[in-house]
Amino acid sequence: MQGSLPGSLITAGWILTLVAALSTLIAVAALLGAAIRGRGTPAYPARLEQARLDWQQALLERSVPPHLGRRVGGDPALRPAPPTPPFPATPTTDSKSGPCSPACRRAGPCDRADGPG
Repeated sequence: MQGSLPGSLITAGWILTLVAALSTLIAVAALLGAAIRGRGTPAYPARLEQARLDWQQALLERSVPPHLGRRVGGDPALRPAPPTPPFPATPTTDSKSGPCSPACRRAGPCDRADGPG
């Protein structure tokens, strides 16, 4: 029970396979030709570099940091601590009370032997 339909379908399949393979080879050859011709320095290197810098800046301004800021802004536990003023590395001298640290000055008179008082 062999008719002409199965043979025709097989022939059509082989023809389409050959067309696809030939199209692929032509596309690969065109791609390689374009890649070889495109080698060298870009026509506008300064403009290209400026575009790259603009893209990076846009990513920094509009991408992950704003998203994280919105997420962190909603949770008070994730907010950064406010900056604390730096304390001097050496004790300061007060004309009335002598050497003292800022913490000692805030606490009031010192009863240390080397402190004010």
